[in-house]
Amino acid sequence: MKISFLILGLLLLGVVACAPAASVTEAPLIPPTSAPSATLTPTIDWFPATPTATMRPTEQIQPTATPALALGAELLRDDFSSEGQWKTFRDATGSASYGKERFTLAVSAREGYLLSLRSAPELTDFYLEITASPSLCRNTDSYGMFLRSGGEGYGYRWVITCDGRTRLERVRDFQASLVEDWVGSPFILPGSPVTLRLGAWMSGAEMRFYVEGVEIFRTREPLYTGGVLGVFARASGETPVTVSFSDLVVYAIDPAALPTRTPYPQATATPVR
Repeated sequence: MKISFLILGLLLLGVVACAPAASVTEAPLIPPTSAPSATLTPTIDWFPATPTATMRPTEQIQPTATPALALGAELLRDDFSSEGQWKTFRDATGSASYGKERFTLAVSAREGYLLSLRSAPELTDFYLEITASPSLCRNTDSYGMFLRSGGEGYGYRWVITCDGRTRLERVRDFQASLVEDWVGSPFILPGSPVTLRLGAWMSGAEMRFYVEGVEIFRTREPLYTGGVLGVFARASGETPVTVSFSDLVVYAIDPAALPTRTPYPQATATPVR
């Protein structure tokens, strides 16, 4: 019996060995990756050029007497052709003298300061214009007007520097304090020689200041209500300063032409019931 099973096993083994071998399927080839395109990615222009605009001519602002100035009658016109009204002198600091239709302050001393006052008239409310022409002036050298002055140590000092700034000071007992701090303006031409048409408007405590007919700043200050006019020049260092003034004209302020101030509403107490 065992022999029969052995013979059957051998026969089955032979059948398996004689069967044809299964064919091996080859894996398909993966085609090579194509070469990168030679076309470059376009660069984004975040700030594309725009056509140049046609430039319009710069508007020239002409000084005009606007209704806000409320000008009245002419009070004074001085072309500096007649001597005697302005204080003249010559000392170690420099000189104040008349020229051909102009009045000139020439500072020669290091950090020197010159002031000349006009003897008359005393002015309260007014608008004045004067031409200032610094011929030697640099950096923080300065010049300008003395307004409502009660003497050399009292008044409002309108300061203009040769680097293009301006401010207003209160002079009391020969000591200066600030009324309006520094203001810059493209209408205040720096350096020298230059010529500027200056304007000062004063009515009560209100004051406005103009260069070339353009208002540069305004402020309020009630201390001085009247006085005479003056001009000054100051050297900030060792170099000399020379400034000439010409074509002074002063107008009164017409109170009837001033705009009416809008009154503040008065608070009314509500009775408690």
